[in-house]
Amino acid sequence: MMRWKEEFLLVQEEMRHVIEYLNWRAAWWHEWSSLRTHTDATVSSRISGYTNKQAAICSRIAEQCA
Repeated sequence: MMRWKEEFLLVQEEMRHVIEYLNWRAAWWHEWSSLRTHTDATVSSRISGYTNKQAAICSRIAEQCA
């Protein structure tokens, strides 16, 4: 019975790490987008759209794991 409990606690901790990583990655995408300032308006708009989508995907997965 103790092994089952240990495994259960381990999986919970691993999922906490996954959620933490996904939240960090979402913030990273937002930051990366803001660092790309030396491009024309069209490229900046497309980069912003792509990075926002990637951040939203990471956030959504983190929410579903919580």
